[in-house]
Amino acid sequence: MLRMNKLNLTICAILLITTVHKVIAQSDNILENYIKIAIESNVALKRETLNFEQSLEALKEAKRSFYPTVSLNANFQTAAGQNLFGLQIQDQLDGFLRNLDMINNSLEQLDAPNYPDLPSYLTGNDQGLNDALNQNQQTFVRLAIPVYNAAIIENHKIKKELVTLSKLSQEYYKDELVKEVKTTYYHWLQAGEIVKVFENALALASENVRTNRSLLNNSKITKDGLLSAEAREAEVNQELITARKNQRLAQAFFNFLLNRAYDMSINQTEIDDDIINLQSLSFYEQLALSQRRDLQQIIQLQSVREAQIGLEKATMKPRVNLAVDAGYRGNEYAFTTEDDFVAVGAQLTWNVFTFGKSKAKIQQAQLDQEIAKTLEEELIEKIKIEVVEAYLEVEAAYEQLAAAQKEVNASQEELKLVMRKFELGSANRLEIESAETDFQNAQLREVAAKYNVLSQKASLERASSSYNYEE
Repeated sequence: MLRMNKLNLTICAILLITTVHKVIAQSDNILENYIKIAIESNVALKRETLNFEQSLEALKEAKRSFYPTVSLNANFQTAAGQNLFGLQIQDQLDGFLRNLDMINNSLEQLDAPNYPDLPSYLTGNDQGLNDALNQNQQTFVRLAIPVYNAAIIENHKIKKELVTLSKLSQEYYKDELVKEVKTTYYHWLQAGEIVKVFENALALASENVRTNRSLLNNSKITKDGLLSAEAREAEVNQELITARKNQRLAQAFFNFLLNRAYDMSINQTEIDDDIINLQSLSFYEQLALSQRRDLQQIIQLQSVREAQIGLEKATMKPRVNLAVDAGYRGNEYAFTTEDDFVAVGAQLTWNVFTFGKSKAKIQQAQLDQEIAKTLEEELIEKIKIEVVEAYLEVEAAYEQLAAAQKEVNASQEELKLVMRKFELGSANRLEIESAETDFQNAQLREVAAKYNVLSQKASLERASSSYNYEE
């Protein structure tokens, strides 16, 4: 009876274990929905999005450099002691003003008709003139217009190219995130199936302990048989504890990618039996060279370098600015028609000679562009190698899965045969335990092989940039 119970339990366990890879189907789009959540919620991707938005604002700033600027300016100056301006013109003014005073006095003495009564003129030594020179104010509005400035034009080109570069950086991280979400999800599914394998293995080990204890009580075996069964039970229990820990870690990391609480539950999805659907190697190579974001970044970087060359050349061209000032000025704060003024000015700036500094900067920018071209060549070869490696990994993983499935089928049949032999009395408990261990290990290898195919396929998808984002 004990042997029949053990046989029935073992057969049921075999049937249960062989179906552990058929996970519960909640929805065909569960994984895609998780990818959407990650794209919307991932903190690092949000940072990339903010960087992109920052580059857009920088482009707006560059555009506004073409527009005039209006500024309000106010200046009031007062000083004590001899004014510097007075010191500079005192010698020229003093003689002239004294001569005017002498002429006025002479004409007054001659009683010249209709000659006005004029006051004495201030000389440079008079405190009134010095105070007037030491105190002045002006309050005005200035309209500054950049008439021609090649640097503004080239700077706008750079900002525009940097916006595209920032967008590509955001897309590059998004591609990486999709791969991480997929592989982490597969690791979580794999960890769950491993837990089930060890749970069923522990049930078998516990049943072996009960069977051997009963046999020992009936003096059918010695105590070493029971101790061996108990040791096997403890070993499987330790492996189960480790498997559950790995499952929780995979769950926590997956939720981290989605920016959720680490212990939030995860829905399972159905894995198709046909989990591999490969195109030709050349297909993935061509796709990678046309779609890879990092390669597009390097190409875009060359456009940035070209714009930087233009900016350095622009510094050697003339700049013309126009300014219009309108306001009030005088020795005291007063806003009357006698104090108002309007001034129009134009400014031409041209760095005619810079001792080769501008030429050196242009040369540096040209060398940066050449470096970007060599990076492009290097990256193209690197991408080709990555695609070849990922493609071969998928092929090898699929072959390993086929071999693992054959091993599971063979070890399952072996266990059934050993159990029948045990019922007939031609096999001992050690053979059963060995067959059970072989079957358990085969199933673990099958689980690892199946999810390795999926993970390697996600790597190939990333290497070739073949993932299709749903709009």
